[in-house]
Amino acid sequence: MLINKYKRVKRLWCAILAAMLMACALSGCQSRGNAGQEPESAPSEPSSQSEQTEQAVEVPTPTELPDFSEDVAEVYEKNTDTVGWLQVPGTDIDDAVLHKPEDETNKYYERKDINQQYYFYGVYYADCTSAFGEGTREDLGVNTCIYGHTISDDPNSAKYEIKFGQLHDFRDPERAKELPYLYFSTAKETLAFEVFAVFTANCDNTSLPYNRNLPADEFVTVIKEQVLPRSIYNYDVEITEEDKFLTLSTCIYSLPDGTTLPTESWIRYGIMAKLVPPDTQLKETAEFEPNPNPVIDQDGAWPD
Repeated sequence: MLINKYKRVKRLWCAILAAMLMACALSGCQSRGNAGQEPESAPSEPSSQSEQTEQAVEVPTPTELPDFSEDVAEVYEKNTDTVGWLQVPGTDIDDAVLHKPEDETNKYYERKDINQQYYFYGVYYADCTSAFGEGTREDLGVNTCIYGHTISDDPNSAKYEIKFGQLHDFRDPERAKELPYLYFSTAKETLAFEVFAVFTANCDNTSLPYNRNLPADEFVTVIKEQVLPRSIYNYDVEITEEDKFLTLSTCIYSLPDGTTLPTESWIRYGIMAKLVPPDTQLKETAEFEPNPNPVIDQDGAWPD
């Protein structure tokens, strides 16, 4: 009996040992087969059906915005005309914004630096009608328009990255999808604005004051009747009279239809975006369709 029991135990251990050796051999073959390749992501722990359901319905948390308050405060010490900081994520547009409301011509900072000394490329500065108050979202006017130079709108030019040149990235639909938001920060908070129009316009057109801070009903009318028909994209963004807007305005040297413009032109290029609530989950990409027939203004003085 003991001998038979010993034989059974011996056979059992032999079977276990053989199984272990076979498993090791298979593992070795698998490792050799993956030699020289980067490992795939580590396998996750199996989850129950209930855990998978909970993950599927999990509510996303709001995206954390960058904090530019210290940058604004630092520049403000040099120049009290500083009202905020502009950043277009994914570009080199990342600098202070100045404002001189008494300058009705909007020319004071056109060729000056932050220290108010002559500088050909100027700074980013807000339209004289823009309003900032104490710097909260409630204090902002209906429309904040920021100006900046474009020295070249040709991406292959060495001067393309100067000031607002890279705004012309939005003319490429693939790049425009990657740039759904603009950030404007005051000393109080950073604000995200969702882009809804990329357009060209004759800035001498009296029916198209896209750069002015107007009453909400008037400005929304301008957007719907004048700006959106000129946009090269039709964005999936709703516009209401409760919204506040950020407009970036700069020069352009070639129109969407390929027309080359003179250096001194009435035509301007604009990006317009609306302020989103502070608890908004920001999108990773913009959603739009090309506008098959955008309105293209002619150069020269606009008749009244």
